[in-house]
Amino acid sequence: MIVLASIRVAADDPPGVEIIHPGDGSVMVFVPAGEFIMGTDTGWAEAGPRHTMDVQGFYIDKYEVSIDQFRKFVEDNGYKTARFWKTQQGELHYKRKFFQPLQWKKLEKMDGSTAMHYVRYIDALAYCKWAGKTLPTLVQWEKAARGTNGRMYPWGNEWNPDYARVLPNDRFQQGLGPERATPESVFAYPEGESPYGVRQMSGNVWEWVLGSMKAYPENQHPYRFYPSFKTVFLPELRGGSWTLDSRFATTTFRTFNYEQVGNRSYGFRCACEDVPDRESPDFPEFEQE
Repeated sequence: MIVLASIRVAADDPPGVEIIHPGDGSVMVFVPAGEFIMGTDTGWAEAGPRHTMDVQGFYIDKYEVSIDQFRKFVEDNGYKTARFWKTQQGELHYKRKFFQPLQWKKLEKMDGSTAMHYVRYIDALAYCKWAGKTLPTLVQWEKAARGTNGRMYPWGNEWNPDYARVLPNDRFQQGLGPERATPESVFAYPEGESPYGVRQMSGNVWEWVLGSMKAYPENQHPYRFYPSFKTVFLPELRGGSWTLDSRFATTTFRTFNYEQVGNRSYGFRCACEDVPDRESPDFPEFEQE
């Protein structure tokens, strides 16, 4: 059942309840507080070690942000409102008057349910601020994707090519690209939902998470592969994409890029701990600056 949100506190909701967020009209799913298994001891070194984390209850978008949703932000002068761009690269972007997303002329002609892509971290963060939400943290994203039992894919531990949009392994091994030139609708692949009903956390578009990528505690080789993490802000991307094969579409794989870089496989979804009503004094007003 979907509930229209008024003023809701995450701890008040049962697991998996769906609400409509008043900021951007998105469907959000509740992920309950508690411990879960994070990371892995197999595969990519930067994804380990396997450890237990505790997280407060929160809401996360059921679907990746679509082109239609992002269009509302653009049309509400999101690219002309300085307070949405309060990061170093965001302010540079704003001052240079780059008042539209990358490839927007092409994107706005596409099916509006397609996952928004060509998204930079600064774009994603600005949208979230406009909507009264934020990007999910690394811990929030991984719990929403895998549940509490350490599953490697949102649906379980065995890969199923019918549950996610990724590049088929044989095409990747042959050096071939995707057969179709865009990601899927955000409503696709219902069979691949996470334990909380969150869709496409494996494949389709990479999803930005909040903050710079850091080595996990007790990692035996912190920054071995990416020493610049010590000094440079490098936000993380999770979930794999339609341009890479299934190895990258696990619930644990980690990658990164600079906050001002976007490409055709980068998208996002939002999260929040509380859902205020539009009339609440804590909810951001949408006046123009």
